[in-house]
Amino acid sequence: MDISKPLISLCMIVKNEEENIARCLESIKSYVDEILILDTGSTDQTPKIAKKLGAVVSFGTWENDFSRARNESIKAAKGKWILILDADEEVPEETGRALRELAEKEEAEAYIFNIVNYTTKDKDCQKQIGLNLRMFRNNPLYTFQGKIHEQIKGNILKANPGAKIIHSGLNIIHYGYCSDNKKRKEKNLRNIELLKEALAENPRDAFLHYNLGVSYYVNGRLEKAIEHYQRAKQLTGTKAFFRPVLFRNFAICLFDLTRYEEALNLLNEGLSYYPDYPDLYYLKGQIYFALRLVNHAQECFENCLKFTRVKPEYVSTQGINGFLSYEYLADIYGYKNNWPKATEYQLLAVKNGAKSYTSAHRLAVFAARSFQNKRDLSVFLKENLHHLTRENKTNILFNAGCFNLVLEEFESGGENNHQDLLLAAKAQMHFKKWEKAQKYLDLIPANSENYQEAQILKYFCLCLKDQSSEQKLLKPDFSIRAVINTNPEIIYQLLLFDKERTLSICKNILNSSADLNLLLSKLGKIALKTGNLNLAESLFLSNLSSSHHSPEIYRLLGETYISMGEKTEGLYFLCQAVLMEPNKSENYLCLLKHVVDYFAERIREIFRIYPHWGLITHHLCALTTFRTKLDGKEVSS
Repeated sequence: MDISKPLISLCMIVKNEEENIARCLESIKSYVDEILILDTGSTDQTPKIAKKLGAVVSFGTWENDFSRARNESIKAAKGKWILILDADEEVPEETGRALRELAEKEEAEAYIFNIVNYTTKDKDCQKQIGLNLRMFRNNPLYTFQGKIHEQIKGNILKANPGAKIIHSGLNIIHYGYCSDNKKRKEKNLRNIELLKEALAENPRDAFLHYNLGVSYYVNGRLEKAIEHYQRAKQLTGTKAFFRPVLFRNFAICLFDLTRYEEALNLLNEGLSYYPDYPDLYYLKGQIYFALRLVNHAQECFENCLKFTRVKPEYVSTQGINGFLSYEYLADIYGYKNNWPKATEYQLLAVKNGAKSYTSAHRLAVFAARSFQNKRDLSVFLKENLHHLTRENKTNILFNAGCFNLVLEEFESGGENNHQDLLLAAKAQMHFKKWEKAQKYLDLIPANSENYQEAQILKYFCLCLKDQSSEQKLLKPDFSIRAVINTNPEIIYQLLLFDKERTLSICKNILNSSADLNLLLSKLGKIALKTGNLNLAESLFLSNLSSSHHSPEIYRLLGETYISMGEKTEGLYFLCQAVLMEPNKSENYLCLLKHVVDYFAERIREIFRIYPHWGLITHHLCALTTFRTKLDGKEVSS
């Protein structure tokens, strides 16, 4: 690069960015001719790190005005082009390599980039994609305006009405909105104050109202966000560049507040202007799914999939016209108990970008319900989990019951840690190969965090492999008794190996009917939570058969029967719990939830007959909002 005649000048403003600055500069320094940084008051190592990486650092005073700082930062730029980055951003290699080619094109005056906003630092996290003008010709008339969320496009067009502002199609990665960003809350509070100051000067500025709505939303103050979104909508002209995302973000806020009917009306209005905006269909689908109007939801998600691309000017969540909609369609078919279709759509999600552990686990859960035998399930999962780490793959295979594949992974020659040994032992126990399980458990040392669980499993292996040894082994053992009382998840796993023998062993160890009933209750709760409804029913009925007629067991049994589809039986047991313990609010709340669910389903049946009757939708939205609020209701005994 000819530094005497620079082509691209990188200009940045920074303050206390020692955690980010090196990542940013390392990603871009090979692709620009000079790096100019205006530091507005760092008290950490930011300037030192920047200088070490080749930046020219100057210092200025922060005046609560981003445009002033930006304009100051570009004054000394010598390049024909100016590139703007923030310290919490990173330039992918393909973007960096393309910059000089962009700068050599004569027809362009400025370039817009995709800003890919990560929600966590994990590369597989959900990402929001928006646009921002980040590269423009070095012209003293091209200056930023706006105290916050500063813009330069308006002044470029004012100075040069015929200027070509081109979408580059290139990405810049932004980490500032990550939920695990330590400074996110601090910066957001600063933004709120700056926006309020700016609004005091320009109270009818729709863009300021919109951005204040966004900041309040991020801050968790949703009602304040609604107030400013509504004001922005009233003030925004039809050609405003941010109007499409205003409809989107306003609807998201209403949805989060469970104001479903208002959100649907807003989205329908938005779609009348922007029928090619897939995010609006996606949000409608989410609302219909919350209302359990699954056919309407399905239509919305299928509409999302019709878009092969999203217009660059629309802020969008990556995957809405792909894997995110496939995942919702998988949920819809799961709701309909069509597990082969649910598996098919979840597989499409995984193949089209859903690479997280959660997505792979969902695939295994749906597949386990879809395939009639373990062999077919094993073949399917073996073919479709290649993208996972060995540890994650093994955990999913174990939870799906593919114990042969767990052992195959374990014995494949890779390095096995203590968790691998534990899973391999459990897999052998599922095949009732107690001695092989013990062999693996013996390899887990006393300093391992898995040691206690390994000792418990070894103890049960001895008992389960040889019934005659049970009487000799089962003397009071307080460490095992403590595990039974404090870590019932281990005992639950043992139930899946041999239910009758495991309960017999626990009964002998506990030597108390009260303690045994408490254990049965804990195990039943785990079974109910994991969807093992037949086992949950069996455990709760065992409680009742032992004359342990507690209201909690009646309530849990009621929830189990309702989950099994036996609603009348379930409501009977819930009513019994209320009658037995009338002063406990948890029982009333549980009964109320299921009564509301019952009436909501009746309204859905009417809706299926009269889908265009607005009053039905109104009542269903109100009832669903009420039901959602019940889920967040705190109860006390």
